[in-house]
Amino acid sequence: MRGARRRQGPSDRQCARARKANCDTIVDAAVETVRPRRHPRRRLRARTRCRRSSTRRPEDFLDVMDANVTQSWLMARAAGRQMLKQGQGGKVILMSSARGLLGHPAGYTAYCASKSAVDGITKALGCEWGATGITVNAHRADGLPLRR
Repeated sequence: MRGARRRQGPSDRQCARARKANCDTIVDAAVETVRPRRHPRRRLRARTRCRRSSTRRPEDFLDVMDANVTQSWLMARAAGRQMLKQGQGGKVILMSSARGLLGHPAGYTAYCASKSAVDGITKALGCEWGATGITVNAHRADGLPLRR
């Protein structure tokens, strides 16, 4: 839009670098405090922001995707790098939901899409890291298994 001012603040690239650095810091702290035979892990809360798609702001959709997809991938990536460096395998457990498979009629479009993406990340990382002894799984609090 002409004449529209972009809000002042860090660029998207600067924010991405900061998020990656935060993930690396979390994994480094876990490695320092966890007993040698245990593996670093970090719980992240899912973000939903329930609203019908016809009234949802694109920023809200992107915020949910960032919190549930990008952050999950960044944490898995940071933990995976550490596990590869240690050379002893490990386990990565991501948080998923049945909503990623089933959807929901109450306006959870972004949440459902984000959890479906987490299922895809789980499968892809499992294929990528499986030969190194790193297993990647998704936990669903609703009890439905992730099928291949």
